[in-house]
Amino acid sequence: MLPISVASCRLVIFAYNSFLCPLTSDLLVTYNVRVELEHVFKALADHHRRRLLDALSQREGQTLTELCAYLPMTRYGVMKHLNVLEEAGLIVTRKVGREKLHYLNPEPLQSVASWLEGYRRLWSERMDRLEDLINRAHTSEQVKEQKDAEP
Repeated sequence: MLPISVASCRLVIFAYNSFLCPLTSDLLVTYNVRVELEHVFKALADHHRRRLLDALSQREGQTLTELCAYLPMTRYGVMKHLNVLEEAGLIVTRKVGREKLHYLNPEPLQSVASWLEGYRRLWSERMDRLEDLINRAHTSEQVKEQKDAEP
C-alpha cells in the first residue's frame, strides 16, 4: 500500500472541488475594471445581442416574448443572449408579476466610451496632422505649378 500524505490529499480534494464546483474557483470573478470591460466587449461582439440592446434602447421594459420578435431564433436562444447581457451588466431585469422586464444599464457602455475616448483623441490628432501634411503638399504643388506656368 502506498503512503498518502495530507498535502497530496488536499491537492486531490482541491482539484476535485474545482472541477465539480466551478463557482468556488471561477477565475472571472474579480473587481478589476479591465476584466469587466472584457465581459462587456465579449457581450457586444455578437450581432444578436447588439440587436437586443438596440431594441431595448427604443423601448425599455420589454418582456422576453417582445424581445423574441427581434431575432430569428428560438425563445431559449434569446434567453441565453439576454443572460450574457445581464452577466456583463448591460441590462438589468425586474420581475413584475409573472413577467420579467428587461432594461438597459448605461454604466458599462459609459465605461467603454470613456476607455475609447483616449483612442478617439489619439486618432483625431493623427488625422489632423495627416490633413495638415496633405494641405501643405497640395499648396506646394500649386506653387510649383504657378512657377512653371510663368514665362
